Amino acid sequence: MNSRWSKSAMSAAADLLGWLDASTLLVLAVSFLLAYRWLRFPRNLPPGPAGAPLIGYVPWLGKHPYLTFTELTRTYGDVFTCWFGPVPVIAVNGFEATQELLVTRGHDFMDRPIANAMAVILESDKGIVFNPYGDKWRKLRRLTLSALRDFGMGKASLEEKVLEEMEAVTEEFMATQAKPFNPKRIFKNAASNVICSINFGSRYQYTDPKFQQLLDFNDFFFSQPVQGGIETFLPFLAPLFLRIPGSRFHKLLAGSKQLEGFINEIIEEHRNSYDESNIRDFIDIFLKYTMDAEKESPNMKECEFTTDNLFHMIMDVFGAGTETTATSFAWLFLYMTAFPDVQRKVQQEIDEVIGQGRRPCLKDRERLVYMDAVVRVQRHATCTIHSPHRAVEDTTFRNYNVPRAAMIMVNLWSVHRDGRYWRPTIYPDAG
Repeated sequence: MNSRWSKSAMSAAADLLGWLDASTLLVLAVSFLLAYRWLRFPRNLPPGPAGAPLIGYVPWLGKHPYLTFTELTRTYGDVFTCWFGPVPVIAVNGFEATQELLVTRGHDFMDRPIANAMAVILESDKGIVFNPYGDKWRKLRRLTLSALRDFGMGKASLEEKVLEEMEAVTEEFMATQAKPFNPKRIFKNAASNVICSINFGSRYQYTDPKFQQLLDFNDFFFSQPVQGGIETFLPFLAPLFLRIPGSRFHKLLAGSKQLEGFINEIIEEHRNSYDESNIRDFIDIFLKYTMDAEKESPNMKECEFTTDNLFHMIMDVFGAGTETTATSFAWLFLYMTAFPDVQRKVQQEIDEVIGQGRRPCLKDRERLVYMDAVVRVQRHATCTIHSPHRAVEDTTFRNYNVPRAAMIMVNLWSVHRDGRYWRPTIYPDAG
């Protein structure tokens, strides 16, 4: 009887599978996987909006998720859960909660998730920003900070390069012959060239086609949505996205490969001209590290760091420095135009402190008090987002469970506009 029942059940199952088409089976399979992942998470997550089955709160995020998150704090407080499909996103808002997360308990939340299909496609985990926390990430970070200290932060040599770029920017401005123009691309040229001097040891002419290709890819990359799409919580579908002709994922990969070829040529040139007694830039520091490692362990088949790591580290530095710097300058110019009285006070202070006989330098900053306050427009403009984090291991935050598999997103906009610390925004037409 059991045998007859089994045959009957198998026959019914076969009939059912025959009735279901491939798309229905795919939907059922994906629904099962999403439900399974959702049930795996512990209870007592921070409260938050319910959203909809399977897709979570994604359709309600809108074009500006940071504004949506800020509005949700009115109901749920500074820390709440917002589901992206089956993935719980722990949204952290406001100055106090952010300081507690990233400073007071920074070590507990230093890990990085592979946040979306874009990160998988671009292999971002080979760099720093999306690399999971661990020994390799610490070494990559230490190596990058060493390069920035040697060729960047606080160095007089970098100051000279910045001043050189500002002269090039002035020439570009003068070439417009007082006609209306958007200065942001010019700012990107300048910011990117300063980073080129750190990474490659040289700058490029603004008309150089390969240099402009680098900026074009940077523009395209930062124009893509970074959260809220299906790719945010289904990174395993990355190979499928790549098969869609003309899709943004296909374009991102193609652009990344072109840049990889361009940068690999520079790396190879550095290998051929490498001189241990004359370390010129970031690439040379990386080459020195790998060569020293090979000397210490001659039997090691290959170094733990590869050219792929170097390429992604370089792109991380470009991504962190080019777009943010150019956007900050653009906002600064916009506000100076909107507030001409502030512009006059800045110019007056520069004339009094520096005069007409020399160029400004970093040492002047402590005397340019008013200008220094104006330059801090980055806080008001919030020209970037904070990279997603995750807990190093399952933990709690403010008496709520935070599983390691959850994505943690800091809403910088809410930090910079926290009414408990900053005065309300005043616009030119506020009266």
